[in-house]
Order: sequence, then C-alpha cells, then structure tokens
Amino acid sequence: MSTSSTQGSGDRRVAASTLAMAGLARERAALYGLLATLFRHQPNQQLLLSLRSTELREALTLAGMNLDEDFFNADVDELSDELAVEFTHLFLLPGHLISPHESVQLKGGSGLLRGPETARVREYYTAVGFEIDPATPMEPDHVSIELEFLGHLAGEEASAWESGDSGKASDALHYQQDFLEKHPGRWLFDFLQKVESESGSDFYRGLARLTADLCAEQQELLPQLINRFEAYHEAS
Repeated sequence: MSTSSTQGSGDRRVAASTLAMAGLARERAALYGLLATLFRHQPNQQLLLSLRSTELREALTLAGMNLDEDFFNADVDELSDELAVEFTHLFLLPGHLISPHESVQLKGGSGLLRGPETARVREYYTAVGFEIDPATPMEPDHVSIELEFLGHLAGEEASAWESGDSGKASDALHYQQDFLEKHPGRWLFDFLQKVESESGSDFYRGLARLTADLCAEQQELLPQLINRFEAYHEAS
C-alpha cells in the first residue's frame, strides 16, 4: 500500500473518531441541559409533554431513567400540579427543603447560603468565560447552574471537535474533569442521595439516580478520554 493511501486511511479514521467524540459530547451537553432544567423549575405542562415524546422517552430510558406508565398516562395538568408540590417540598419549603447549593451541602464547608463556596464557583465560571443569564434567579453554586456549566463545557467540546480544533476540545475535556472534581464531585452525590431518600415521587427519585449515575460515569470516563487523546497526539 502506498504512503498516500496509508495516510488517507489514517486521516479517515481520525475524522471518524473526531465525529464520534463530537457526537458523545453533544449527547452529554443535551442531557446536562435537561437535568439542569428539571432541577431549576417545577416541570410545567409543556415540559412534561416533551418528556412524554418518543424521542425523549427513549433517550431517558437509554440513560437509565425509567419512568412508570402513570407518568405517561396521567392527566398532564394533574401531573404538573403533583410535581409542583413535590418540587416545593424538596427544594423550596422552609424548614423542610434540601438546599440545592454547594455552599450549604458541602461537608466541612460554611453551611451558609451565599457562603465562600458560592464565590469560588462564580470565580471558576468567570475564569472559563461562562456567564449566567442575568434573568436566572439562582446562585452560581445551585445544582442547576453547575449542571448547566458542565453542559456548556460539553457543548464547547463538541463544537471544537466539529471544527477540527483538537486543542480547544482537549481544554474543554480538562475543564469538565477539573470542575467535576473540585465542585459537584464533592457535594452532589450526598445531595442526590438525600433527594432520593426524601422524595415521595418516582419522578424525582429517578431524576436523582440519573444525575448521580451520569456524574459518576463522567468522573470515570473523562480521564480515560483525556489519556487517549494525549496518547494519540504523542504518537502522531
């Protein structure tokens, strides 16, 4: 086989691998975005109907969140009201809520809303160039914002793979690993375990399990992807 044929075959393999990495990153970004939305607001009728769609139902099932038939068959207005009550009980009701903030949940931390942990998360976002929508009424260390940020990084990674900027893609992978280690990885799992234990709703128990599984999977997978990327570049 000629050198040019070998090189062409190698280029095609690299392109296919790059497209696969972009696809995985896009899927990760979409899932993080959905989880962020579900932890930010009680699901309204429109969102519930979206979750009942064949596409999202299959995606959630594939990701490990198996909603029972009651979720798909119940009157959507009644279901929305039920989940609104549960959302309020879990995250908003004074005296009972499970605070969805790193500053409150972090073991050995301040235990205070808007504590120093909040400022550190905000500084991380600023350093990476991530801006929270001013209309978002959550603190930077709210679970939904931290998940949104991970989705943002995964989206940046996907765009970099698609444009052929492997250096930027590598940076996005490193940031995802670093942020998970320094922030959600230190408090999110305990928080999600509390949600699963306290919730009277299959929906929120499933949401907690899915979020925990995704973050645990990424903690294991991201170092492997980074090592594979670095090994490829050292060999090329």
